[in-house]
Amino acid sequence: MASLQFGPWAILYAAAAVQGLFVAAILFTTAKGNARANKLLAILVLAFSWTRFLAFASLAELYRFWPHLLSAGAPFWYILAPLYYFYVKALLAQPMRWNLFSVVHALPALAILVYQFPFYLLPAEAKFEFAFNPDLSGAARLTMLFFFLLYGVQNIAYLGMSIKILQAPRQANDPDSVAAKPAHVSWLKFLFTMMMLFGIFHVVVASVEFVQNRDLVEMDYLPMAFFTIMVYAIAYLAMQQPEKLFRRRCGSENRGRARFCPSKPARPSSSFAKSWKRKSPTSIAI
Repeated sequence: MASLQFGPWAILYAAAAVQGLFVAAILFTTAKGNARANKLLAILVLAFSWTRFLAFASLAELYRFWPHLLSAGAPFWYILAPLYYFYVKALLAQPMRWNLFSVVHALPALAILVYQFPFYLLPAEAKFEFAFNPDLSGAARLTMLFFFLLYGVQNIAYLGMSIKILQAPRQANDPDSVAAKPAHVSWLKFLFTMMMLFGIFHVVVASVEFVQNRDLVEMDYLPMAFFTIMVYAIAYLAMQQPEKLFRRRCGSENRGRARFCPSKPARPSSSFAKSWKRKSPTSIAI
């Protein structure tokens, strides 16, 4: 009887899936920061956590016991990029207008769902057979290449739009912008830039493998581990206060030399200040 294969990468992805559930639960229930942005980020983390569980299922050969897990996470990969974009807009309290045109954001996920739907309807035995004898015809490889390139281009486009929004100045009178402090925005720009470079890497690797007539792989272990760290780092930034972890630097007061801003002294309470002003120097008993 076949047994599960608990290799190092399988254990890592299982831990990442469990961690995603923990992080999403905190984001759903926390009252700190921008509630709407946190809930969108929680949905993003849940979707990503499901993909990590399916990666564990593939490496541990869990599909031998539950063949219906095969390709069960394909549509989720194509909803991550739009969620990045909507999260940034919610974090900066920018209006999101929903209309019929908004369905464009879901088209890649719907496309892969329609393409995979006949496979989802297959019985378990047929899916198990497909796992050991995949279709490697030219048409199947072209279709796979299309969806691989679509995934990479989608991430590049949405992450680029997100970075552009983060570079725009925030509204000073926006009450929700308290959740987007300068340190938070700076780290988000850095993480999104790293993820966009990952998307470019994904497009290049898929193209090279197709030209060289090699098997198209979804993700290599190390790049996918890097991508996992980026996604969870975004989630932890939402739960923490990066402006306290990474204090901003002041340079104008010291002739261009950067130094940490000193903390502001505590101000006396208003009642104490008023009572002190009412007293004249001569009325103080000696």
